[in-house]
Amino acid sequence: MIIVKLMGGLGNQMFQYAAARSLALEKNTWVYLDASFLLEDAKGRWTQREYELGIFNIQYKFERSGRINFLRKLDTSPYRRKLSEQKWWPFPFRHFAEPDSKFHPEIFHSPKNTYLHGYFQSEKYFEKHAATIRRDFEFLEPPDEKNASVLAHIRSVNAVSVHVRRGDYVSLKSAGEFHGLMGQEYYRAGAEHIAGKMNGETEFFIFSDEPEWVKANLKVPGKAVYVDWNSGKKAYEDMRLMSNCKHHIIANSSFSWWGAWLNASTEKIVVAPKQWFAGLQAPNDIVPHSWLRF
Repeated sequence: MIIVKLMGGLGNQMFQYAAARSLALEKNTWVYLDASFLLEDAKGRWTQREYELGIFNIQYKFERSGRINFLRKLDTSPYRRKLSEQKWWPFPFRHFAEPDSKFHPEIFHSPKNTYLHGYFQSEKYFEKHAATIRRDFEFLEPPDEKNASVLAHIRSVNAVSVHVRRGDYVSLKSAGEFHGLMGQEYYRAGAEHIAGKMNGETEFFIFSDEPEWVKANLKVPGKAVYVDWNSGKKAYEDMRLMSNCKHHIIANSSFSWWGAWLNASTEKIVVAPKQWFAGLQAPNDIVPHSWLRF
């Protein structure tokens, strides 16, 4: 079995599942989800999240034999790093702890029984099985009437999704210092680039956790449609709408990353941030080579 520790919001959980699912396909076994971290009290240290993958047609199981509880204790122990450096633990599981934000192909040398701990933010972990991952991430429920109407309109025009992530990047100091905010110049340059490639009118569908700020501060070279009604348990509807746009301008956010990636078109233009993390110069592999970095 491949067990993966879930951390973060919907986009992060999708990366973790996708990496685990791909490894499980390689090893001909099942994915098991460890959601224990999501049940911990954040106490202001990070943004509290819940399990969010239930909206998809994902293939997984829950481990009920007690092995996850045992692994969980080791995962939080001061010996985790030492254990992760060993090829085998003294029981039939290996712990694979992601060392940094780069792609690590050695994950595929893991044995059939492996516990994964990391964010795995690169399509390189699952590009071989991209068709399966896209099927797994099909939404189980159809959109409600309002979103269905907008979805039909998106499919009929030159639609560009624009995601402006603020929220905890602004309100939570640690998140803001780590992630940083994408400035108005980034969105302006991306929008002008895509609009210049279009034949006919371009419509920008703008998604944000602070829609009033966006309406007051962000200008685009075309018609702007502000999608500001999906929140809380329905926030995932924004991802569905994003994924049906023809082109994308994403934030430094795994949520809009997936909104762009789920669009399987080979003709899509995706504008992504040149620097994904604020002040972090270490290389990462989150932006696919075919996407543009602004």
